Amino acid sequence: MPDVTFRRATSADIDRILEIVNAVPGDEALKLMGSAKRALQYDEGLVRLDPIPNKSRITVLAQNGDHVVGVLQYQFGDAPNHSRVDVVKLLIKVLGPVGFIRRFPAIYSRTTVDIETPTDSLHLTNLHVEAAARGQDVGTKLLQWAEDEARRIGATRMTITTIPTNVGGVRLYERFGFKITKTVTSPSYEKHTGIPGRIFMEKDLSAAPTTA
Repeated sequence: MPDVTFRRATSADIDRILEIVNAVPGDEALKLMGSAKRALQYDEGLVRLDPIPNKSRITVLAQNGDHVVGVLQYQFGDAPNHSRVDVVKLLIKVLGPVGFIRRFPAIYSRTTVDIETPTDSLHLTNLHVEAAARGQDVGTKLLQWAEDEARRIGATRMTITTIPTNVGGVRLYERFGFKITKTVTSPSYEKHTGIPGRIFMEKDLSAAPTTA
């Protein structure tokens, strides 16, 4: 692959971002929503809740020429979470009122594995590479860009929250120097999703910069 370039996303990129981020439903959303269709609708709704560009959650694109091949989103500092009211409205829109009530125990179980994000970290909220570009180090290059950005803005560490079944993602982060520093499990969450819990990974930036 030719050299990958990076740029901040604009509102005109939203459809392409969704093509990459929403190519397949995530394991967690699939279990919580009950079907692939609803999981994709919910994931798309979450992306659209945050306007792009957004000063609280930055979206960066990796390009091969003019073709966007990867998406990275991050937050730094005391970034606001999605409004619970907005999330509930989205859930009702996707599931319907009766479906929301039926799936509420599963949806609520997600809150039992929440992990607080430290304000001194550049926290990765999304990292996706299109299927055709996987295996070509695009993910590593996005992480390298994120590390350079973290050092530039004064973050002391990089962090990400994921699930242990995301084996490929965990392996990528570990190769880049991330370590699992916290694991939160929940019988309720595991009952509804089949996933034991969530893991928190960190990379200390006090050491010398990583070179790709």
